[in-house]
Amino acid sequence: MRTVVVTGASSGLGREIALELAKQSAKLILVARNTDRLQEVGRECLLYGAYSVNCLELDLANQTSIETTAKWISNHFSAIDLLINNAGIGFFEDFVDQSVEEIKSTFDVNVLGTMLFTKGLVSSIENVEGNILNICSVAASVTTKKAAVYGATKAALVAWSNGLRLELKNKHVGVKVVNPGPMKTNFFDNADKTGKYLEKMGSLALDPNVTAKKIIRMSQSNQTELFLPVYMGWSSKLYKVFPIIGNKVLGSKLIDRK
Repeated sequence: MRTVVVTGASSGLGREIALELAKQSAKLILVARNTDRLQEVGRECLLYGAYSVNCLELDLANQTSIETTAKWISNHFSAIDLLINNAGIGFFEDFVDQSVEEIKSTFDVNVLGTMLFTKGLVSSIENVEGNILNICSVAASVTTKKAAVYGATKAALVAWSNGLRLELKNKHVGVKVVNPGPMKTNFFDNADKTGKYLEKMGSLALDPNVTAKKIIRMSQSNQTELFLPVYMGWSSKLYKVFPIIGNKVLGSKLIDRK
């Protein structure tokens, strides 16, 4: 059985990932800010067949919280097979309208917090030649209006993942990246104040349960990068080759977050 750490496990995609891993009788270490909801997910995971579940509070915007939680995990679990960095935040507004606090917190959680938490667990991952799987976003390579800051944080996470993969190769630790498109989760409750973006996406928005299953399969393969839906990967490549056409599409009303 695998020992797996999942960040942002209290809701949305993180919850679905945790439940899928529970079905595989994994030893789960679930972390999130909302401990009440996290405990509920933990109880669900035990019902789904998890071997064991530890629920820990973690605020990725707080360095003390990161260090305390990472240290506790390392002290109690010397072998971690998989770390899934799923936690993230976003504020979909025009860059000039975003507050300094929003910009800073987005980078603190999505980039710095994720890096520091991973740093605290690397030795336990190395002990079993495990894997680090970072949930990034298609916004890392195809950034739309009102997602300049969010896209920048996810692009940073992809770049870091690529470099980290090379650094940990000789220690036989894998580093994987998943770039999902818009998903039907409560992420947009805070990210999109208008509440209209998911409605516009309609059937194009990903189902978190289906997405979680694909992510778990990918974590057990040799694949290092996954775009969901798959055509988003081709869109990313085409955008780089034909940026003028890409900018016209990205500027259309179909994907305008307002």
